[in-house]
Amino acid sequence: MIRIMIICSFLFGLLLAVILGFSIELMIEDSSPYSADSQSLTKNIIVKEKNKQNQKMPPELSIMKESWGKDVFHNRSNTYESWFKLTGITRFENGYKAIINENIFLEGDRVRGFTLKKISANRVILKRGKYRVTLKLDK
Repeated sequence: MIRIMIICSFLFGLLLAVILGFSIELMIEDSSPYSADSQSLTKNIIVKEKNKQNQKMPPELSIMKESWGKDVFHNRSNTYESWFKLTGITRFENGYKAIINENIFLEGDRVRGFTLKKISANRVILKRGKYRVTLKLDK
């Protein structure tokens, strides 16, 4: 019984080795046309990279509208004021509400990272860290 199992295992292993050998041989034969394609693809990639390097880069765009140069104490409030458009202030029983960027805000609300600290009849004070922006209502 053990002898039959050993012989069957040996024959099964031999059959498996033959099948794997043929499949590997077929894979090698099939890969030869692709190797030429992969070489041409590699050449195309290298040519495209060289073309990209030869192209002139467009000038870098500045994020800020104003350049503050080397002055580290430059007042940036004008830059932040352009972020906000105060279109109205309304008075309710519980206080004032401001209409900023077409949205209604109460004191303590946040807009674009700034907190509304004070809303009065004609102005709104926004604060973020050490920066403070005062928006005045146009009449």
